[in-house]
Amino acid sequence: MTFLRAILVLIFTTTYVVAQDTAGQFGSLAEDSSQPIEAKADKMEIDEETGQIQMSGAVEIIQGLTKLTAAFVRIEYTEDQSDIETIYASGSVYLESSGDVAKGDEATYQLSENMIYLNGNAMLLQAGNTLNAENIELNTDTGSAVMTGRVSTTLIPGGN
Repeated sequence: MTFLRAILVLIFTTTYVVAQDTAGQFGSLAEDSSQPIEAKADKMEIDEETGQIQMSGAVEIIQGLTKLTAAFVRIEYTEDQSDIETIYASGSVYLESSGDVAKGDEATYQLSENMIYLNGNAMLLQAGNTLNAENIELNTDTGSAVMTGRVSTTLIPGGN
């Protein structure tokens, strides 16, 4: 994999991170997927053998109205390195999209499952409604979520 291809793969990967259906879903992720991507980190490593890209140190990825920040982000590819399999972020993970917010100590996005798993101090904020739990499983296709570990919520009457 050449350096240019690796950068293009990073851009392609970030598009997957932020591409979701917007009808009652999280933020403006689908609309943002066609916007330019800006990625910053203190360090970036590309490992052609394992098919991974790792970014560390104040990682910030911005696309349109969507912003992901974390201390560390790892992008893993399928065995043939043709598709992204998993995106993992850790260290004060913060994802904001058009006012919707997801936070956790760690986040894993399994693309084949269309699932984001937030672990440790997980929180979702959407339309003024707040969900807090130790762990949250969010389906990016349906918008459904399962919370475990001392769940608390604040719901705004008349909200979503």
